[in-house]
Amino acid sequence: PASFAADSAVKTIKMPPSLQQIGDRFCANASEIESFDFNEQACGSRSLTSLGASAFANCPKLESVSLAASLRAIGPYFCTATPKLETCDMSLAKGVKRVPPSTLESSGVTEVLLPGSVEAIARGFAVK
Repeated sequence: PASFAADSAVKTIKMPPSLQQIGDRFCANASEIESFDFNEQACGSRSLTSLGASAFANCPKLESVSLAASLRAIGPYFCTATPKLETCDMSLAKGVKRVPPSTLESSGVTEVLLPGSVEAIARGFAVK
């Protein structure tokens, strides 16, 4: 089940440094969320290793995402249908080797920073 799905009051989420996984549809349809910053400097996360499918899908106000250096896996449709998303910074997530299908599909993304560790980008990565 989604943790913050369709919760219109949530604007900011702070995660504990011990967080290891974010499940499928974690914040899907969260109408007020504006940004997620999971890099170590911002939230101290040294143990986040995976983000589930559609974790931040359909977040109409989401503008930016920064991922943790400890990240190893991203689920498909991670930030799909996020029309205001402009920046997705994955550059610190050096454990990510594959970007799954439709990661940023139907987003407004204009800048994507990928780590040098990426070996494959799946079909439909950022299709409008």
